[in-house]
Amino acid sequence: RWVLEEACGFAEELRQQGKEQIKIHVNVSVKQMENEDFSQMVEEIAGGRREAFRQVILEVTESVFMGSVDQAEKCLQSLKKAGFSIAMDDFGEGFSSLSQLLQLPVDSLKISRTLVRNLGRERQHLQYIKAIVEMMHALELEVVAEGVETDDEWNSTLDCGFDLIQGYFISVPLEKSAASLWAQKV
Repeated sequence: RWVLEEACGFAEELRQQGKEQIKIHVNVSVKQMENEDFSQMVEEIAGGRREAFRQVILEVTESVFMGSVDQAEKCLQSLKKAGFSIAMDDFGEGFSSLSQLLQLPVDSLKISRTLVRNLGRERQHLQYIKAIVEMMHALELEVVAEGVETDDEWNSTLDCGFDLIQGYFISVPLEKSAASLWAQKV
């Protein structure tokens, strides 16, 4: 609850700076989604701050497939219906299932660092990731490369057609005050 409230508050600060294009991702655990009151709690936190909350992306990991997929789907459907954006985090970490992914109402897919770090090394690997990105675009999902750290990885993400990148190539993790200063420069 505290993390979501802080994220929403920070989103409001960014909006006041004219930086509504900057998104804030918040990890949501499987345990939270198994709680039948979770989606209601998220809606309460958003309350009258819906505009700011549009900048907040709720992230679930592939481990959602290890728990109650039905409950997770129900929770995510409720959040999606209420207007929240949802991302599948760490795709490719080991529980990947395209058929299960199709069951969940996600807006974006974040390709794991374990897949991104080899992009600049092997042509076959590059083609594999490129095919995943193209398939996700065909499903109208935004695709994010996680853990981009080097020039080679950055260039390879461009070759693959990723929509966004995340990682040290852009910035190290920042505390709120430093993130606010960084946002002013973007």
